[in-house]
Amino acid sequence: MTPGTIWSAGDFVGCERLRQALVPNQFVKVFIPDSDRDGRKLPVQLLVAEIEAAFLRLFGGYWSAAGSGGYLSDGGRTMREQTWAVEAVLPAHVTDELRQDVIALFLEFGTSTNQELILVVVGNRGFRIRVSIQPAAEGEPLVAG
Repeated sequence: MTPGTIWSAGDFVGCERLRQALVPNQFVKVFIPDSDRDGRKLPVQLLVAEIEAAFLRLFGGYWSAAGSGGYLSDGGRTMREQTWAVEAVLPAHVTDELRQDVIALFLEFGTSTNQELILVVVGNRGFRIRVSIQPAAEGEPLVAG
């Protein structure tokens, strides 16, 4: 798999590559679009505030910026949307528990907002995580491994 390759949230290798990229003092960024996979508008300000609060808890700080973006959907349609980016720097000590929490945050965000995929950047590597529209069963981990 090359950086930027699309992988399924249930793909152990993809999850492990993201987990390995989460190392001390790297930038981590997630993109928050204004619509879901079906084009329905999302409460962007609320979502941004939730991700900012999670980044504050996990990393001790964050910054965010609004912009616009676009992508090709699975059906080949050009999708354009207003997008926020929330970014932080991973702490000097990164534990397996922190890695698990970060990946779970991204997957929960994608699932709860009905995203086709989530775009995450760690350091200079992009990760496009395909999200299942079926949330994990109660007690089932969001990330294999």
